[in-house]
Amino acid sequence: MADAAEERVDYITIVGNSFDEVAEECRAQRLHEKQYAIVQPIQRHQITMAGSGGGRSLVTATFARRS
Repeated sequence: MADAAEERVDYITIVGNSFDEVAEECRAQRLHEKQYAIVQPIQRHQITMAGSGGGRSLVTATFARRS
């Protein structure tokens, strides 16, 4: 077993235009089979790129696994 100093957490955030689009991508990537757990449920967010001066409303879900 790796000690705590070597343990990493990998994150995947899926972004889409709708709940259904994000949910389908989660299934397509088989995240559960790859030991990912949802850490932030599917919900709408205002996404803004640094320096862009504006934002866009998109749906996201974030998953994580320890490696």
